[in-house]
Amino acid sequence: RILFAASLAAYLLSPISYKWIWPISWRLVPLVVLLGIGAVGWQRLPRRTLVLILPATLLAVMASALHVSKARAFTKEAGAIREVVAQAAPGRKLMSLIYQSGSAVVGNAPYLHFGQYYVIDRGGMATFSFANFPQSPVVYPTEGGPPTLPARWEWTPEKFRFKEHGLWYDYFLIRDGGPLDPRDPFAGDRDAVELVVRNGQWALYKRKAAFARP
Repeated sequence: RILFAASLAAYLLSPISYKWIWPISWRLVPLVVLLGIGAVGWQRLPRRTLVLILPATLLAVMASALHVSKARAFTKEAGAIREVVAQAAPGRKLMSLIYQSGSAVVGNAPYLHFGQYYVIDRGGMATFSFANFPQSPVVYPTEGGPPTLPARWEWTPEKFRFKEHGLWYDYFLIRDGGPLDPRDPFAGDRDAVELVVRNGQWALYKRKAAFARP
């Protein structure tokens, strides 16, 4: 009971966020529930195997089936992202411009982070990332590192201007509405880039060597 009371107090008193990571306190809910079950004293209940283990088993099976179906649906929705980034040379610098960041399968905006598949599969670096954020142990060097972009840049790809933001990068990964609703972030600088590949909602462009940052 002491553990249950201490966990409940921690849940109620802990901050909602810490260095932009939120919500912290909500993550204690499963722990509090489990400790609460222990505090009740299940050993005194008749047929406790049926009361506790059977519902828990059914819940675990249902949750597993749900997670598997959602994972498959999200994989299908995400499309050929790894095949697309595989067309980029390894060890370069990539900027992702995500015009459609939301998902019909999972919450929030998972596609904001998909540029990191380039880092996973091909090395190099990719923007957007959490590097240089308060909670990140990774900090890019001031000299020779990526240029500083406006706050919440990842949410506003329409603000991208090639000559202002793109000269440092070698590749540009775009997620838009696909061939029927494509986006062209390069506007008057179309001659500075070339399309490497388009697959569904993903497109990969390469900066031409003549347009590198001086």
